[in-house]
Amino acid sequence: MNKVLTIALFGAVAGNAWAGTETGSISPYVATRAGLGLLSSSGVDTLTGPSLGAAAGAKFALENNMAVRVEGEFGYNSFSEKDSIDMYGTTVSIDSTYSPMTFMANAYFDFMTDYKLKPYVGAGAGIANFDIKVKTSVMGMSGTASGSQSGFTYGLYGGVGFNIVEDGSVAGDVGVRYVSMSIESETFNVLSFNAGVKYMF
Repeated sequence: MNKVLTIALFGAVAGNAWAGTETGSISPYVATRAGLGLLSSSGVDTLTGPSLGAAAGAKFALENNMAVRVEGEFGYNSFSEKDSIDMYGTTVSIDSTYSPMTFMANAYFDFMTDYKLKPYVGAGAGIANFDIKVKTSVMGMSGTASGSQSGFTYGLYGGVGFNIVEDGSVAGDVGVRYVSMSIESETFNVLSFNAGVKYMF
């Protein structure tokens, strides 16, 4: 009986250590997310579109049910806008696509890591590459122009995480992200609502 209890206790401790819950443990991970983003700026009406991301990093378990995560993340958003103008009685259709990509270093604080729901906050900074493609059509003829500019970007994040697999090796989260991009003299802001999955090693 004692032998069985010893084996069970060892298994439980090993499982927690592997999931990165022991103080001082380090757990590498990869993560992906998807959701809905809202793009706003002084020169563009508020637009909606998909918000995607992928990251790789490590989780550092701390005392008092807390943890720190650091990661590198690639983010992608796509927004479309349709408009038209009248030129001398002729309608000109304008289709615009805005595709910001971000490359960021992020840090997160996880709270109440021993609970089912684990709140977190985070921040990050990096580089944004903003692609713009504009297609104009008039009287059956069309033309396309495109351009790309880079600039500084930063982000603020918050949400709640939870275990998908009991030992924490696979976890999910839902959260809100605010990313601001400075592209030349213009500032573009993306507010996104995301769901994600994280795989711990």
